[in-house]
Amino acid sequence: MKTNNISLRLILASLALTTFGVLSACGGGGTGTTTDNGTQFVSNGGSGSKISLYLEKGGKDIPTAGQVKFQVSAVDPQGNPLDNIRIFCETEHGIAIIEPTKGGVAFEHTSSSGIMSGVVGGLTPGSFLMECRGPQGFNLVARETFRVVGDIPEGFSGFPGAAGGNLGGGVFTDPLTEQVVLTQIEFITVGRDGSERSGFIDNNGIADCDVNTPGNQVEPFGPDQYSITVENNFDQRVSISSVEYVVDLRPVQVTSLLELGGLVVNGNSQVELTGVFTDIASEKLFVGTNIPVPSGTYNIEFTVRGSTVAGESFTQTQSATVVFGPFNYCNG
Repeated sequence: MKTNNISLRLILASLALTTFGVLSACGGGGTGTTTDNGTQFVSNGGSGSKISLYLEKGGKDIPTAGQVKFQVSAVDPQGNPLDNIRIFCETEHGIAIIEPTKGGVAFEHTSSSGIMSGVVGGLTPGSFLMECRGPQGFNLVARETFRVVGDIPEGFSGFPGAAGGNLGGGVFTDPLTEQVVLTQIEFITVGRDGSERSGFIDNNGIADCDVNTPGNQVEPFGPDQYSITVENNFDQRVSISSVEYVVDLRPVQVTSLLELGGLVVNGNSQVELTGVFTDIASEKLFVGTNIPVPSGTYNIEFTVRGSTVAGESFTQTQSATVVFGPFNYCNG
């Protein structure tokens, strides 16, 4: 019995030594060969490479019928450029890829800097997805939503030969928005007569317009208003429930909402909606905010919402360009 126990211990010790040797050979014992996982290509970064898609001038807007350059940047896990890899791009219907394009397909290799660039154009107003991918096996994909802004110019027929438009999506044309339209947007600035209509808004009041005359001849300076003409082409009346305007100051976005409570526009007629655009505190501010009015040229997007007598809702959007600056309105 004793001999058998000794034999059993020898067998177990031999098995243990054999197992340890196998584990050591596989790298499980902390010594020996190391494991090389290789380069990991993971979508949008993670523990691996990264691909980015952006418009060259920043922002998210593409003008309707206009063109904007874009770039795709690809880097490895260490941040080094992935050069000479093929990038394929596609969009929802609304954004056209003007360059690169061959047979309606957009693809191009990255440069030594890991950059692929091109040009996109806006076909129709709305928000649309753009997607760019690396080669199969890299698992790299970048997606961004860009906004096409502005009216479609008369006679604009798109960008013949351009790629894109095959991701699905697009724009649904609501027949109601063709019946209720915004025909004109104006701004009422404070001039000498108090009712000057202009796209130039003064953001800095002059304390004395005539230093040669005793006393202070203060420049007319005060809150500004907007005026929107809404045309109802229905035979029946519609109700306007709200007017909203958005100013994209990047990175700040100014939004102001005016609730109207059901302003009636009779059939086959039009009304003029007027609302406060700026206000005065210690300086000129966008109404309802503490955001100062800057200097520069900005796009103002107005959205009018309402409904028909049958309860069908509609939304109509129109944009206007305004120039803010220290204009001299001393003489009206």
